[in-house]
Amino acid sequence: MKRMVMIIGSLVLVVAMTGCMKTSLGDNKNTEIDSVMEQQINSEEKVDYERPVDYTLRVSENKVSLFDWEDETDLDVIFGERIFQETTELVNADTFTGSFIRIIKYDDTEVKLFSPKGDGERFYILGISSTNEGLITNRGIKIGDSTDLVKEAYPEVEGSMDGTTGRDGKYQFMFNYDAYTYITFVIKDGVVTEINLYHEFA
Repeated sequence: MKRMVMIIGSLVLVVAMTGCMKTSLGDNKNTEIDSVMEQQINSEEKVDYERPVDYTLRVSENKVSLFDWEDETDLDVIFGERIFQETTELVNADTFTGSFIRIIKYDDTEVKLFSPKGDGERFYILGISSTNEGLITNRGIKIGDSTDLVKEAYPEVEGSMDGTTGRDGKYQFMFNYDAYTYITFVIKDGVVTEINLYHEFA
């Protein structure tokens, strides 16, 4: 009888410990889910991650990439004297209301930057459009290169989404490594006339 009581007591103890373990694991899992949800809610904020080198441009000895912070990148050294700058706070923009867009224009380049909601002080690069002949992509494509060279350097490249023309009615090839982030090559008379890097928010 005593042995049966001891066995029953042991079983109760095991069940209780198992329940505690499950609760603990469940709490950890819920914490992870909450963390992921928080990241999704704040998806418009910049997330630092190892950027694919394909979203980097070189001008002489200098490099500039999408998502670089403006205050850590000397854009004026890379692109020359800025001729225009405007910062706008977004309104009626759903979850992006209260965020900021900055446009900086140079002689042959336009840079678009973004600052998260409630900030307006620090901006990171969201897009670069350039006809700068000294600019070169990580795979070696520059202004003036032929369509064949683009296809050779970027075998993954796709034609314009409508099959004939791209943004602003220009023919272009589009390359993207990850969702919503692109390089486009605007083509005229068989050669590259403009290179664009940009990220679109989902």
